[in-house]
Amino acid sequence: MTPVTEVASDLGASWPNAESSGSCFPKYKAPPNRAFADFWARLGVSFVRLYATAFRERWPLHLLWPAPRLFGFRLLVRYDHVIEALTRADVFKVPFGEEMARLNDGAAPGHGTPFLLGIDDPLEHDKRARCLMARLGLDDIAAVEEMAFQAAKSRLLLQAAKSFEAINGLVTAVPIDLCNRYFGLSITDGEARSFADASIELSGHLFGAPPKSKDDPLKGIGPSKDGQENEAGDYVRCFVNRAIKAAKAQPPLAAGQAPETLATKLRGLSDKEARAILMGMIVGFVPTNTLAGGYMLEVLLSKPDAMKAAVEAAQAGDDDRLCACLFEALRLRPINLGPFRICKGGYQLDGSFIRHGERVWVMTGSAMWDSRKVLKASHFDPLRPASSYLHFGFGMHWCIGAMLARAQLTQTFKALLLHGAPKPVSRLGYRGTFPAYLKIAIKR
Repeated sequence: MTPVTEVASDLGASWPNAESSGSCFPKYKAPPNRAFADFWARLGVSFVRLYATAFRERWPLHLLWPAPRLFGFRLLVRYDHVIEALTRADVFKVPFGEEMARLNDGAAPGHGTPFLLGIDDPLEHDKRARCLMARLGLDDIAAVEEMAFQAAKSRLLLQAAKSFEAINGLVTAVPIDLCNRYFGLSITDGEARSFADASIELSGHLFGAPPKSKDDPLKGIGPSKDGQENEAGDYVRCFVNRAIKAAKAQPPLAAGQAPETLATKLRGLSDKEARAILMGMIVGFVPTNTLAGGYMLEVLLSKPDAMKAAVEAAQAGDDDRLCACLFEALRLRPINLGPFRICKGGYQLDGSFIRHGERVWVMTGSAMWDSRKVLKASHFDPLRPASSYLHFGFGMHWCIGAMLARAQLTQTFKALLLHGAPKPVSRLGYRGTFPAYLKIAIKR
C-alpha cells in the first residue's frame, strides 16, 4: 500500500479506500443569498466589536461593568475573563453538544453519538480525546503539509488567467481536497461546492448564538424551524459513511505500514464512534479554514507590511515565520468574535455575578486586542508570544485539529506567495459572515 506522501503530489490520484460511485443524495442546495440580511449581520458584528472595545478599554466602563450585557448575552471581553471562562467547563457549558451528537447520527433530539468538542465532562472528554490523539501523530502533520502544498500548487496551475477567484478556487478548495486525501472521503469536483455549503451550514448552525429557553435555561442549540441543518447533515454524513465503509473493506495492513487516511485509522472503532470523529473534524475543518484563509488573505492584501513579511517568509522557505505572519494577520481580523457558553449554577467574575442559565459570549476576538496583555494590538507584529493568540480557543475545548489547520493554511499560502504578492481585483464578498468571493491576480 502506497504511503500517503507518495501520492499527495498527484491531484488526480484516487484513494484505494474511496468508492467511485455517485453521490448518495442530490447536490445539497444552500439557502439563497440574502444580501440585505447578510449586510445587517456584518453590521451587527461591527457594532458588537465596537461595544466590546468600549467595555474592554474605556475608563471607567471596564471597571464599573466587567461583564456587560448586550442582546440578552453577557459579554466577556477582557483577556483574563476569557481565559477564566474557557478553563471552567464545569461552569460554562457548551451549547451545541447535544445537537452535534444528533447531527452526527441523524438521530432524534436527545440522541446521537457525541464528539469531544461538545463534551463538558472532563473524564469523558479525556477518554475521547485520548482515543483520537492515539490515531494522530507527527507523521500526519508532515503528510498534511505536503498534501496541502501540492494541492494548492496544482490548483494555482489550473488557473488559466492571471486573475482568478481565490475563495472557491483555493481557500475552500484545498481543505476539500484534504477531506479526500487525509480524512478519506471521496468528493468529486462536481460535489465540492455542495459539500462546502453543507459543512458551512452545519458550522453556522452549531456554533451560532443559542436561543433563550424559558423552560430549560441550560438548553442550548436545537433543531431549527426550517430543518436546513438536517439536509446539510444528511449530505455530509453520506460521504463520511461511505468513507467508513470503504476503510473497513480494506485488507489488514502489513506490520509497520501506515494507513493513508484518518478513516482507515478509525476502523477499529464502531461505525458511530468513527462517524462522530470524522463529522466533528470535518465540520470544523472546511468552514473554519475558509473563514481563516479568507480573512488572512484580506488582511495581507490591505496591509503592505504584512504582505511583504509573508512573501519574504514564503520565498525563504521559512514555514514557521510564514505561519507567524498568517496568524498575526488573523489576530487583526479574527474568524469570529468568540464562542458561546451557558452558565451553570451562577458564577462570580471580577465583581460581576453571572446568573444560572445566562447566555455568555466568550469573546476571544476581543481578548486578542486587550491592551493589558497584547501591546500595540493594532500593529502587525508576527513576533508576538503564543499567549497573544486564542484562534483555537483555550482549555479543555482547545481545537484538537489546530495543528492540521496550521499545516493546511501555511502551505496553501506558501504555494500562493511563491508567485509574489497577489493583487486584489475585487473586494471580499460574503455569504453571511463567511468569505464567499475574492478575485486576485498573481504573477505567472
